[in-house]
Amino acid sequence: MGKKKKNNASAKKGAMQNKWVPAAKQEQKRKRKPMPKALQRLILLGVALALVIGAAVAAILIVQKHAGFNYMEANLSRFVKLSPEALEDIKITVRVDKPTEEDVEQNLLALLVQHKYRPDDMVDDPDAVIENGSEVELYYIGYTLSADGKKTYFNGGSNLSVARPDTLVIGSGQSPVYNYEKGLIGIRPSDTEVPTVIKEGMLAEGDVVYVNLKGFHPNGSAIEQYGMPIVLTPALDAVYGEGFYDLLVNSEIGENLTPKTVVLQGGEGNDGDFVYTNIVPLYKTLGGKAHNVQVYFPLDYPETSLQGKTAYFDMYVKSNTAFLLPELNDAFLTNKVGILPEKLSDYEGESLVEKYKSYVRKTLEDEYLQALFTASEESFWTELAEVAKVKRVPAAAMQEVYEEYMMSLDSTYQEYLQSSGYTEDVYPFKTFARDYFRLENGQSYKKKVRELARQTAGEKMIFFYAIKVCGVMPSESELKAEYEKSLLEYAKMNSLLDESYYENETDPEKRKEAYKTYLEEVEKTKVELLKIRGEEYFLESAYYNYGFERLLKLAKITYVGKGHEE
Repeated sequence: MGKKKKNNASAKKGAMQNKWVPAAKQEQKRKRKPMPKALQRLILLGVALALVIGAAVAAILIVQKHAGFNYMEANLSRFVKLSPEALEDIKITVRVDKPTEEDVEQNLLALLVQHKYRPDDMVDDPDAVIENGSEVELYYIGYTLSADGKKTYFNGGSNLSVARPDTLVIGSGQSPVYNYEKGLIGIRPSDTEVPTVIKEGMLAEGDVVYVNLKGFHPNGSAIEQYGMPIVLTPALDAVYGEGFYDLLVNSEIGENLTPKTVVLQGGEGNDGDFVYTNIVPLYKTLGGKAHNVQVYFPLDYPETSLQGKTAYFDMYVKSNTAFLLPELNDAFLTNKVGILPEKLSDYEGESLVEKYKSYVRKTLEDEYLQALFTASEESFWTELAEVAKVKRVPAAAMQEVYEEYMMSLDSTYQEYLQSSGYTEDVYPFKTFARDYFRLENGQSYKKKVRELARQTAGEKMIFFYAIKVCGVMPSESELKAEYEKSLLEYAKMNSLLDESYYENETDPEKRKEAYKTYLEEVEKTKVELLKIRGEEYFLESAYYNYGFERLLKLAKITYVGKGHEE
C-alpha cells in the first residue's frame, strides 16, 4: 500500500481543468507545494504542470503587466449568456473526508512511532504480539464485497507474487487506508499462514489464479488488470465473457492465451464481442490462513474506483519485530522533537502536549477546509460551464491569454533545459511544445495554445459576468482589502525571509527586532512584485477571492464523506 498523503480534494485531476483561476492564486498554490526537480523532468510526457496546477490554468509565470481586455469595464452580456436563476439551480456533490479526533490521535501516534527504539537487552521474538511500533513483514489480498457476499478483487491488490513481503510499521500512518495498520494489532504471525505460490503447472477448476488481463470492446470500453486474483469456476463467464473459463481451465501457468474473442454480456450498449489482447495466468496459490481486516479507503485515495469504499484485506504476516515507543509528554516534544513552548503559545491547553494536540487539530482542520473549498471550486466550475454559454471570445481577450500561455510555456522550457542539461539545438522549443501537449507530428502547438487561450478567456468572462449579474461585486473598500491581502500573501511567499526568521528567536528583544526586519523585507518584496507583475495581476485574484466564495453560496451543495451526516 502507498504512503499516506494529505487530505486533498477528491476532484479529478487531468491535463486540463474546466475552470479559470487567477494567475496569482495559482502561483500561491504552486508555492505552497514546490515542483520537485524530478517532476520537471516529466515535462517530456506533457504532465508536469498538469500534476501541479492543470494545463488549462498554466499561465502562472507571467513576467509583465497586463495590458489587454478589461473584463470589468466591458459589456460582457455581448459575449456571455447566463442568468442568476441558472446559478441558483446548480447542484453539486463534494466528496471530502472530515478529520476526526481519531485522526488527531493517529498523528500523535505516528510521531511516537518515528522515535521507536529497541533496548540492547530486548529479546527477539519473531512471533510476538503485534502492537503499535511493530515492524511486520506481510502479504495481502484486497477485495470488496457485494451485498450478496461476492468478492471483487482490486487490480494489483495482492503482493503474493513478489520475492519479499511488504514491510509495514504499525501506527506509522504509512498506509493511507483507514484501519489497515490498526487491524493487525493483537495477532501473532503464527495466527496466519502464507499461501504457497505455484508458478508452473496446469490450472484446474477451483484454483485461485492470478492473471494479467488486457482487452477492449468495439464501443471503446477496455479492461486492463495486473495480478488479478480469480477463482476458476464457470461463473467467470458472467464477468469476463462467455468462453473465458474454458480458455483458462486446463491451460498452463505462464502461457499467453491471446488473442481471444469472447461474448461479453456487459449491459446496455455493451453486449457483444470482447477482444482480449493479453491473458496470462501468472501463478496460483494453495492453502494459507489469513487474518481478515476491514478497511475504509479515504476519498482522496489515488485509485478513484476505491475512493470512499469499505473493503477487506486477507493478511498473511510472515514476521514481527517489536519496538518500544517513548511516552508522549512535554519533555519528549521539547527534547526529541524540538518543539519550543513559545512556538505553541497561541494554542489551547495547559501542557505542551495539550497545546501540540490543539496545533495538530487546527492543522488538520485547515487542510480539510482547503480541500473542501478546492473540491467545491472544481465541481462548481464544472457545472457553471454547463449553464453558461460563451457566445464569442473577443480577439483582445484571447490574445492576452495566448501571450501569457506562450510565456509560461517558454519559462517551463527554459527550466527543463536547465534541469535536463539539453541545449536548444538538441531539443528545440517547437519539439518540446509538441511533446508537452502530446501532439502528433504535423499538429501545431500554437493552435493548441490558441484553443486553451480561447477556453480560458471564455471562463474569465463567465466569472466576471456572473459576479455582476448576481450582485456580488466587491465595493471599493472590499476590493482594496482583498487586493492588499492577496499582495501580502504573495509577498510573504516570495520574500527572502520567512516566519522562521523571527519565530526561532528565543530572546524577546531579538525576536521583536527580527520580526521588524521580516516585515520590512516583506514590504520591499511587495514593491518589487508590483514593478514586475503590475496591479492587474493581483486585482484579478482579489476579484476572484471575493466573488467566487459568494457565487458558491448560491449553489446547493451536498457534502459526502467520513464525518459528514448522510
